[in-house]
Amino acid sequence: MFLGTEGMGIYSLLQNPVNLVSQISGLGLNSSGIRDVAQHADDKVEFSKTVRTVQIWSRVTGLIGAIILFFMAPLISRWTFGSDVYSLDFRFLSLSVFLLAIGYENEIILKGKRRIVSVGKAGVFSAACSLLISVPLYYFFEVNGIVAVLVITNLLVFLFNHHFAKKEEVLPVKLSGREIFDRGKMMAALGSMMVLSTVIQTLTMYLVNLFIRIHGNISDVGLFQAGMQITNISIDLVFTAMAGDFYPRLAAICKDREQMNILVNQQVEVAALICSPILVGMITFCPILIQIFLSADFLPVQTFVCWLLLAASLRASWTIYYVMLAKGDTKSVFWLVILVNGLLLGFYPAGYHFLGLKGLGIGYLAMVLIYSVALCIYTQHKYRISYSLRNFVILLGSFFCCLLTFLSVQIFSGYLEYVINVLIFMGVTGYCCWILNKKTGFWGVLKQYIRKKN
Repeated sequence: MFLGTEGMGIYSLLQNPVNLVSQISGLGLNSSGIRDVAQHADDKVEFSKTVRTVQIWSRVTGLIGAIILFFMAPLISRWTFGSDVYSLDFRFLSLSVFLLAIGYENEIILKGKRRIVSVGKAGVFSAACSLLISVPLYYFFEVNGIVAVLVITNLLVFLFNHHFAKKEEVLPVKLSGREIFDRGKMMAALGSMMVLSTVIQTLTMYLVNLFIRIHGNISDVGLFQAGMQITNISIDLVFTAMAGDFYPRLAAICKDREQMNILVNQQVEVAALICSPILVGMITFCPILIQIFLSADFLPVQTFVCWLLLAASLRASWTIYYVMLAKGDTKSVFWLVILVNGLLLGFYPAGYHFLGLKGLGIGYLAMVLIYSVALCIYTQHKYRISYSLRNFVILLGSFFCCLLTFLSVQIFSGYLEYVINVLIFMGVTGYCCWILNKKTGFWGVLKQYIRKKN
């Protein structure tokens, strides 16, 4: 609302290099640390040693990353914006690199110990406080408030995560410098492929943003990022919440193939049943949601968002990706990341060149289709873990319902479009709630909760 399309573009172009430096300097400790904590959650000594190792390594690597960004700021500004005008901004953002790094020690405690309620509370409280601070900053300073908001947001995330993480008992273990180095080196070795994979993803988005800025304008970068964020509101919220519990549980049983197969299938079914009504509803009410979450200036992104939401209906199948993380198979993760980002670097520029923002959405759908098939085939071949026939039917049904809604938006207009799509939405929501209630009995739990409150 306060930044507009151009401001959103600047926000993204400032944030991408910060994330890139943070991921490179972080050495994948957040991912490998969570895995180690999950596997030693009941062993207080090993748990404490892991936490202590991550604390020291994250602070040192965070400081190194902050120094690198500080001194490379003029060069990064020229690469990103074509001038030195944002050099000072990048120097201030070096604080964000350090805050992200020291946040790892809190993240591995909460996620590794599966303190999902605490993770949720920390996320809600930090987001609420960030909102209260960022609104006046954006209102009074507009684009000039972006750097302050980014730094303050990362500080709040660190503080709230630290508040909940310190409730977990960490023994005052003594580790020699050599032991800290060796344990950290093992984590970094495990996380090296992970960090390389993450860096490739961030670098891909950075290059795509640069391509759009050079061949289009900063406003189109803002529209592109805004469209991605609207989609993330719908589906990444679900997957992030579920992965916080699912990944540690999967890591704890990574040597039992049958149990892993059962857990993966349970997870993908729940993910698909939760996401399907959300995606159909968001495609139906996309113009309204854009004006609520953003502003009328962002309405040109509607078709792009609809393509992204259609593609997102297949992303529940990506649940099986966590099998590789749980097993520590970083090489497989790396090559699949190469596949995804290679496809995006091909489809995104081509799509934008020929069809503008709509072409970006079509390119994303093409990537998701290819990657989903490749991921399922590879996981079945290497680990003998695959989705049940029932889950394949659910995934295809989810895609088909989203496709019908998408076609209705493209073909019809006015009241007819909304009538058809609302009927589809009601049918999908009713069916998914019925199945979820049979599986989990959540309706009975909800009624009991309401009675207790009354």
